[in-house]
Amino acid sequence: SPLVDSGPSSADVGAVDQRGKPRLINLRADIGAVEFDPICFARTNSSATIYTTETSLAVRQALSAVSAGGTVKISGVCAGTQLTSGLPQVAYINKNVDLQGGWDSRFTVNNPTAYPTVLDAAGNGRVLFLTNGATVNASDLTLKGGSIASLPNVYYDRIRGGGIYIDENVTVDLLRSQIVGNTAEQQGGGIYIRYGATLSLTQSSVLSNTVGKDGGGIYSLGTLTVTGSTLAGNVALEKGGGILADQYPSVAIQNSSVYNNEAASGAGLWSNSQRGVSIVNTTISSNRASTSGGGLLLAWAGGDLRFVTIANNSAPQGAGIYNSSATSRLLASIVTVTPDQTNCAGSKPLLSNGGYNRISDLSCNLQNTTADDLQNVGNVQLEPLSDNGGPTLSHKPVADPSTVDVMPGFVCEANFADADMEDQRGRVRPSLGIRQEGVVVPEAEWRCDIGAVELGEERQRVCGAPLLLGYVGDAPQFSDPLRCDVTTIAEAIDRAQTGDTVVVTGIITESVVVNKSVTIRGPLIEEITPGTHMGVVQGQKLAPTSNGTTNGGIFQIEAGREVTIEQLNLRHGRAARGGAIDNAGNLTLNGVTIYSSRAASGGAVYNAGDLQIRNSTILSNTASSGGVIQNSPSGAVDVRHATIVGNSGVILHNERNDGFTVASSILSAPTASSCTGVIAGGQGNLIHNNTCLTGATNGDPLLGVLRDNGGPTLTVAIGSDSPAMDSASCAEIQDQRGRARPGGATCDVGAFEYAPMTLTVCASCVADPTAGRFTDLQMALDRAMAGDEIAIEAGEYTGNFIAYKDVTLRHADIDINTLSQEQSFDVRAILQASPRSLSEQQRLQLPGGTVLSVHGFDMPPSTGTINPGSDVNVTLRGLTIRRGMSREGGGIYNHGNLTIYDSTIEGNVAINDWADIAQGLVTSGEEGRGGGIYSSGS
Repeated sequence: SPLVDSGPSSADVGAVDQRGKPRLINLRADIGAVEFDPICFARTNSSATIYTTETSLAVRQALSAVSAGGTVKISGVCAGTQLTSGLPQVAYINKNVDLQGGWDSRFTVNNPTAYPTVLDAAGNGRVLFLTNGATVNASDLTLKGGSIASLPNVYYDRIRGGGIYIDENVTVDLLRSQIVGNTAEQQGGGIYIRYGATLSLTQSSVLSNTVGKDGGGIYSLGTLTVTGSTLAGNVALEKGGGILADQYPSVAIQNSSVYNNEAASGAGLWSNSQRGVSIVNTTISSNRASTSGGGLLLAWAGGDLRFVTIANNSAPQGAGIYNSSATSRLLASIVTVTPDQTNCAGSKPLLSNGGYNRISDLSCNLQNTTADDLQNVGNVQLEPLSDNGGPTLSHKPVADPSTVDVMPGFVCEANFADADMEDQRGRVRPSLGIRQEGVVVPEAEWRCDIGAVELGEERQRVCGAPLLLGYVGDAPQFSDPLRCDVTTIAEAIDRAQTGDTVVVTGIITESVVVNKSVTIRGPLIEEITPGTHMGVVQGQKLAPTSNGTTNGGIFQIEAGREVTIEQLNLRHGRAARGGAIDNAGNLTLNGVTIYSSRAASGGAVYNAGDLQIRNSTILSNTASSGGVIQNSPSGAVDVRHATIVGNSGVILHNERNDGFTVASSILSAPTASSCTGVIAGGQGNLIHNNTCLTGATNGDPLLGVLRDNGGPTLTVAIGSDSPAMDSASCAEIQDQRGRARPGGATCDVGAFEYAPMTLTVCASCVADPTAGRFTDLQMALDRAMAGDEIAIEAGEYTGNFIAYKDVTLRHADIDINTLSQEQSFDVRAILQASPRSLSEQQRLQLPGGTVLSVHGFDMPPSTGTINPGSDVNVTLRGLTIRRGMSREGGGIYNHGNLTIYDSTIEGNVAINDWADIAQGLVTSGEEGRGGGIYSSGS
C-alpha cells in the first residue's frame, strides 16, 4: 500500500496505532489508524510479487497464485490459521507444488541457517492439510503449533494429524525440516498418513509431538520412508510414541535415530503392518513404554532389522522388542538393555537372518541361529548416545572384538546388495575398528562391525573452559555436550586406539603420557565458534619460575609411538627435561605454538626420537643449562618454517654431530645468544642476535607480539617491511594459520606468511570458501586472518556477528553500469540482528541481540578460561547496522579498537533488564546502554 512508511518520521517514538502497536516500525509511521508490520513473506517462482503479511496469510496468497507444478518460496515466521473447506490450517494444498523455506525477505538469498522459516498454527488448527492427490515437495521448514482439538468431527477431524494431514493418493517429500510441538486427540500428533498416501522424510526431525492415543510422532496407513532423520521426544498415551504403522503400510527406516519417545506400548515404533517394517543402519535408544515394547512392538508381518542398534530402552515386557510376528528377523544387530530390564517378550521368537547378532540376555529366544550369533553376552559395551558424525545421534561401539571387526567383508557386501556399504553416519563399511601398534591389517581382510555404527579412526573430544562449565558430582557439565566427550587428554588417550584423533578445545591443565600412536589437535574451522576456536594445553595454571623434577611438563611421548600434535597452543610446562614435550617416539609438531615453558634441558622440547617441526612458533621458553630445543645423541630433528624467538638460554642444542636441520626459519633472541653442537642450516633462514645457522641472513625480523592473528593458534606476525618477506624457499604450502603460501613472489621465512586477502560475502552467490567467497558473514569472520578485508555485497545479512580479529568490513565495490534510474535497487550492505522489526521483536519477546560485537579473546593464566579481550582492531566502511536489540549495544558492542567510516547505525535499541516491569523497576546496574553503540574500548 502507498500508505506504508508514508507518514512522518518525527513522530513520538512511543506512539502506537489504534491497536496499541508501536508506530515507528521502520523509522517512518504509516498513514491511517493501523501500522503495518509484516513478518511473513511469500512469493511464487513465476512472479516478482512478494506477499507480505503479519500472519500466515502471505503463504495462502502465494499458494492461490501459483500454478500447479510451481514453487512457493517462504520467509520469516508465518503464524495463524485460516478456514479452507471448513478446516483451519496454515496452508491447504490441493495441487502439485514445491514449498521452499530458508529465504530472506527479499528472496535473493536461500540460507536456512541464517533465515529459518516457521509455519506456526499457534494452537488453532493444523499446519498443513494436503489433499486431492497432490505431489508436494517441502524443504527447510519448521512446522509447529498444530492443535486440532477444536475441529469438526469428520473423517479428517480433530482426532488425526496435528502437524500435517496427508490425504489419500498424496505424495510428500519432506527435506531438512522439523515437525515439532504439534498435538492431536487420537492419531498422529505430528503427522497422519492416510491409505494410499506416501511420505518420504529425509534429513528431517519429528520432535516433541503428542497424541491422546496412537502415533505421537507419525501415524501411518500409507507408505513411509525415513532416511537420515530423527524421531525424538514424542509421546503417545497408548501406542507408537515415535511411529505407529497399522494395517497396510510399507515402512522403511534407514540411517536414522529413534530415541526418548514414550508410549504405553511400542514407544519407539509400533507396527501391525501387513507389509512389515524394514530398518537398516538405525539406532533405537532410550525409549520408554509403560507396558510393552520399549524400543519396538512388532506384529503381523513383523520387521526385517539389519545393522540396527537397540539399546537402553525400557518396558515391563520387552524393553527392546515385543514381538508377536512369526517373521521378525535380525541380522548383525545389537539388542542390549540395563541389568534391570529384559530385552524381549511376546508370543513369537525372533529369527536370525544370517547371524552376527549380539543380544545381552536370553529373553529373545533367537531361532535359526548360526555360530556367529551370540546371546546372553551381558551388557554390550557402547558409548553414550551422542553426535558421532552424520545427521543423527548414535551409539559408538567400544573396541570390543565381540562386536567390532566381526563380519567378513564379502559377507557384508552381499548383505548390502545394491545399497551403499555405509553405517548410520555414512562411514564406509568395512573400516578397521581394532588397531594395534605395529600391526598392519590388509584392507582386503577388514571386517564389518555389528550394529548401526562402524568403528574406525575416531575422534575423542576433550573440552576445558569455557566449554566445561563445572561438575555435578563427578559428572562434567558442558555448554555444548555434542562437542565434548571427556575433560582430560589422558582419558581420551585411554579410550583411543592407534590412529584415532584427540581434539582439544578450550583450556586443559594436564601433564600426560602419550602411549598410543594418535593425533592430538585443536579444533578445525568447521568445529569452532568464536571464543572456542582454540585449544590450549598447559602444564600448570601459571607460567613456571623454576625447573621441575620430572620429564615432559605437558606431553611425554613414549618410544615406538607415532604421534602428531597440530593446531594447539602449549604453555606453562615445567620439567627437568622437556619443559613442554619430552619425545622418545616419532613426533610431528605442525602448526603448534609453545610458549612460557621451562626445563634444565629442552626448555620447550627435548628429543630422543624423531622430531619434525613444521609451521610452528617457539617463544619465551627457558632452558637453564641445555637448549630450548635439545636433541639427544639418539635423536633427529628437522625444522621447517618455524619462528623461534624470545627464548632464554641456548636456542638449539645438538648432542650429536649431525641429525639437526633447520630451514626457512627465524631464530631471534632478545640479546646475544647461541646454539651448541652441529646445526645444519638449510635454505632461507633469518637469524638475529645469534650466529646459529651457516648461510642465514642476519637481521631484525621486525616481529609483532604473540596474539590471535587468525587460525587455530596464537602466532607472531611479520609486517610488510620485515626482511623475512619473500626470502625463503617454500617448504610448506600453508603457514601456521592455514593461509596459503606463497603470499608474494616466494615464501616468507618462519611460521607466518604475510598474505592479506579480500574475502567476499554475497547474498545471492554460490559460496566457495576455498576461493574466499561466502554467503555467511560469520563464517567469513571466522576464516579471516589479521589484515584481511571482508567485502560485503548489497543485501541483508542476519545474525549476531563477532569480529574478533584485525579486519576491515566494507561495502563491496559496485559496478554503476548495472544500475539504472528506471529500476530501483537497494545497494546497501545491511547487517541486522533479526529479520523482524523492533516492534515485532518486542511483541514476541524475542530480542535479536547485538548486531556486531567487536572484541578479541584473551587467555589470562589467572582465570583458566577464555574471555573477551580488547586486543583487536576493526574498521567498518559503508555498512548499515540495524534491528539490534540488546541490553548493551543494540547495534554495536565494542570492547576493542573500532573505527567507523561512511556507515549508518539506525533503528537499534538497548533494553533494560527489569526487576518488575509492571512497576517500571529496572534491575540496578542492568539498565539498557547504547542503543546504537556501546563502547568499553576505543
